[in-house]
Amino acid sequence: MTLRPTGEGRGRGRWPGELTGRQVFAMLLGFFLLIIAVNGVFIYLSLSSHPGTTTRDAYREGLEYNRVLERAARQQSLGWQARILAEGGTVSLELTDAGGRAVRELAGTVQAVRPTRDGEDRSHAAVETAPGTYGVEGPPLAPGRWTVVFELEDGAGRRFRAENAILVTR
Repeated sequence: MTLRPTGEGRGRGRWPGELTGRQVFAMLLGFFLLIIAVNGVFIYLSLSSHPGTTTRDAYREGLEYNRVLERAARQQSLGWQARILAEGGTVSLELTDAGGRAVRELAGTVQAVRPTRDGEDRSHAAVETAPGTYGVEGPPLAPGRWTVVFELEDGAGRRFRAENAILVTR
């Protein structure tokens, strides 16, 4: 014996609640359109936010990493001690030698980089504001996170680099 729907008023003999091919097609199409829309939102957000890179040429810097290690070893052999201070947006570096005496008469640059925003990075000449203390003449840093890099050199060609992440508050 075969069971068949009665079909009264239902068209071509379908069961109540039966899925049709059109309904399955519409559900699949809706599912994939939703996935495409969510992917589009993620692509837009990723392209419009900060890229996350910290260097312009990471590949070349990776190849030159041994030189970076050599410079760090030379700097370590100097015995100089650095302390980066940030007060009210003004940044300074106190530099002493192994004997605790101020390291004087250095020249170089100070870079302040916003790790989360493009376009606010600054680079200035380092100025000796007191014996062994180096700073920047210019407007103070805006509140927020900054990475500050002092790159200094003395008359004998000895280089010193100090980098620190700071939080500027008002």
